[in-house]
Amino acid sequence: MKDHITVKGRDGTFAAYIAKPKTSPAPAVVVLQELFGVNADIRKHCDELAAQGFLAVAPDLFWRQEPSVDLNVTSEAEPCAAAGIPEGRGHHAYATPFFVFLPVHS
Repeated sequence: MKDHITVKGRDGTFAAYIAKPKTSPAPAVVVLQELFGVNADIRKHCDELAAQGFLAVAPDLFWRQEPSVDLNVTSEAEPCAAAGIPEGRGHHAYATPFFVFLPVHS
């Protein structure tokens, strides 16, 4: 089952996408959104994790600034401007250094 839930926090409420596996109880995974919000790509990852037997939840991390952000990952101008990334640099230029130091597992 795939759906949205509302999470009540100390400072207010926010939405989260939840993808449930066929069997329960199940291990849970919190999927953190990118700059693009809880978009189709993040929801797809949650759905894939649910198909593998995990309860996957992707909370709307930007709910205080702009609730329900859902941007396409191919449209760089809007999210990059919102994040203060100079035009023409793209989000990949800023994400790459974070991945360079991650170990590769085979």
